[in-house]
Amino acid sequence: MRKAVISLVVLTLVLAISTTPARSPVNTIHCQDKPLGASMGLAEAGSSGNSLVSTMYLARAITSEQIRVLNSYSDTGTHSGIVDLSEYLESGWHAYEVIIDVNSMVAAPERKVVGVTYETYDYQISEVLSTFNSQLAQGFYNQSFDGSLVNYSIYYSTDDYTPSTRGNASVHISSDYTTSTLLTTKVNMTASDSVFTWATFSGDNAQLDADTVYWAVVNGSLLKKYGSPVETWPTIYWGAEDSDGAFESYKRLTSVWDVQPFEALFNYTFIPWNRTSNAALEFSSPQNLSLQADSVPQTGRSWTFTNDLSNITSIQISTNQSVYLDCNITIWYRNSVTTTTNWSADASGNPVVWNATTVLSYPAFPQTTGMYLDIKSPSDWTPIGLYNGTPTNYGHFSKNETVVHCTDMTDGTWTLSSTAPNYVRSVDKYIAATDEPIGDYVSILSNTEINATVWDGSDNHITGGTANLTITDSQGTVQTSTVTPNDGIAPFLWDISSTTTGNGTHSLGVFWTNGTEAGYYVTEVFVYYSTSMTADSTDIHTYTDSTFDIGIDFNRVFPVTGLDSSFAAVTYSFNSTVNASLSDQGNGRWTQTVSTAGMTDGVYTLWVYAEGYALENRSLAITVTVSYETLALNWSWSNTNSITYLESTNLTVTYQT
Repeated sequence: MRKAVISLVVLTLVLAISTTPARSPVNTIHCQDKPLGASMGLAEAGSSGNSLVSTMYLARAITSEQIRVLNSYSDTGTHSGIVDLSEYLESGWHAYEVIIDVNSMVAAPERKVVGVTYETYDYQISEVLSTFNSQLAQGFYNQSFDGSLVNYSIYYSTDDYTPSTRGNASVHISSDYTTSTLLTTKVNMTASDSVFTWATFSGDNAQLDADTVYWAVVNGSLLKKYGSPVETWPTIYWGAEDSDGAFESYKRLTSVWDVQPFEALFNYTFIPWNRTSNAALEFSSPQNLSLQADSVPQTGRSWTFTNDLSNITSIQISTNQSVYLDCNITIWYRNSVTTTTNWSADASGNPVVWNATTVLSYPAFPQTTGMYLDIKSPSDWTPIGLYNGTPTNYGHFSKNETVVHCTDMTDGTWTLSSTAPNYVRSVDKYIAATDEPIGDYVSILSNTEINATVWDGSDNHITGGTANLTITDSQGTVQTSTVTPNDGIAPFLWDISSTTTGNGTHSLGVFWTNGTEAGYYVTEVFVYYSTSMTADSTDIHTYTDSTFDIGIDFNRVFPVTGLDSSFAAVTYSFNSTVNASLSDQGNGRWTQTVSTAGMTDGVYTLWVYAEGYALENRSLAITVTVSYETLALNWSWSNTNSITYLESTNLTVTYQT
């Protein structure tokens, strides 16, 4: 017991300030794991895309073909041939290109005509004025190259020509009509009984020199008179034009050959000939033949014909000379086919994988040389694999600008995989009211702006397409919404409290696509409950070696509820006591009786801490004034409590704790 005797003295007490608390009083958020911010390892995203324009191609080889370009006696100036492709057409497929690869251009039988129109009977073997005209000769050939005579024909008629009684007239080819030099075998003529007819004879492959005139000779020198009672000569008419022609015509009288103002009708067929190889002449260039295909002059040995609108059913060939074109023909077919697409991103921010799938079915042609597929894709797709229902990457593809050319295709389902830039570059978060950037944590009471950056691989800002935001927590999807980006930004608004009452980590996944491009990006934010904490009193007065009570209300603002020990822990630190628990009274009410044993008088701070998973943690300071507790003042007067005027006494005061 402390005592003090004070004589009319006033005492001033000096109160000391407590030591620093055990924890920082700053409000924080408590979570078990820090959010990733920009997540790189969350579940993949993907969806179907637009169909692509694709084309199947098929090449069919037709080997050892011969195109015959020939003229006729009715039109010797026109040499034409046709490549008939109608039998090679395939229903549903477009024969759009034909390639003719010429192996050789060999001279074919060339038809020539001397004299065209029968106009006169006067060119004849007959008796005229007792003189028998015994032979006729018509010139021909005079070509610029050597030739081999295939056959020849004359247009003639006979009267009284009876070989059995009047002898034979014959026909042959000669290099000199005045001599008996023969290039072909003499062939006896047949009676025509006064009817003009064509008679054709073998040319015996007679060799004809270039730039030389040869002669067709009708020889009646062995004819004779016959008949009764009057003997008569036979008459052989050789139809002729009644005018001079390119070649001279002769008639032999008794012993003299006289030129005639006629041109006999004479057809012949020859083959331009190479004497050195003893074979038909071979031409080295289409230009030597003035060769045209579908009216287009050709050069070289490979000719290509294309029709983008309709099937190529035939090709017309024309030349200035009959020719056999030995060649191989390749027909290219194509058929449009639908290619379906889908895309996926295996992780946020990674390149997008596009799979383009096509079901192929080709005709079963003989001599098919190749089956192909062209897929038109965006220029920034990079092909990485070609698959046919197995993990094997066939790899036979190449890309030129926007077209991927796939070779060695077969029937079946083929998938071309490509990588493309991820168009969603970032996802940023802001407090809607202030545009303040949001880091790892956000209150459930916040309206949050979520802006996705949508750029292409060249940093061009994208406008259009559809951006989708999916917000999920551990229980599943919280919110989905779609917007159309403008100038590279896809803006979303998340009113958190209207979509969820849950706290903890939330995944914000944004994917964007326009059907042929796509992007995917995920970030995370930790949503916490806003809280409030109040004390029954923040200014407590107590005594040393005593106790005092504190009462705390710790509540969640939204959804409104008191936070008990299933949600939070509430502790206090005071003097030497650190992080001691308060007692949970339920529904957010926490209490504790605090001891001041061993303390001296002074002013102290009691810190209360409230924290819980995904809660806005709180701290609260309570000022505690500690004093010594004192007894009542005892006082007394010396001698007596009663004194009279002018007397004296002593006052004694006792102050005791």
